[in-house]
Amino acid sequence: MGHGVNSTLASTLALGAFRFARRRHLDLTVMAELVDDALVERFANDEFVTGQLAQLDVATGHFRWVNAGHPLPFLIRGHQIVAEMACDPCLPFGLGIDITEVGECHLQPGDQLLFYSDGVTEAHARGGAQFGVDNLRNAVEQYIGAGLLAPELLRRLARDLRSHRGAELADDATLVFLQWQPGR
Repeated sequence: MGHGVNSTLASTLALGAFRFARRRHLDLTVMAELVDDALVERFANDEFVTGQLAQLDVATGHFRWVNAGHPLPFLIRGHQIVAEMACDPCLPFGLGIDITEVGECHLQPGDQLLFYSDGVTEAHARGGAQFGVDNLRNAVEQYIGAGLLAPELLRRLARDLRSHRGAELADDATLVFLQWQPGR
């Protein structure tokens, strides 16, 4: 939330709490609660961090995630987006998290996931239309259909966002791309 020193401190604190929990192999919900607790303790509900925490069993493809205030990720199979991966979002970290759902699915070999922040879909030039979910979806399917690998796909999406915005983004725009390839 925001772009000042407190925002930097909040995101750093959230990342540190996550790493602490991950290194101890804690359950995903416990990780989310630790991140939330660290922020509540430091900021008393005055700062928050949105995000998604996820775990992938690389041997089986079992994927779990907690959504703390972000748009739903896309599941890409073959050369198209086949679903938005539903997971009831909870409040952002730092506002007293109450996890109502842990998203779960079993990925198939080659499945890809695209996580994105609202700064991607809400990007717009002053007085102009937002980039939107439909533009994001169309661009992803076009680039995947062209056989682009993840690094180039992400570069092109970032270029499309900057072009649509016409200037620097007013909000953080985050894109995370994951592909499950068992046995590699």
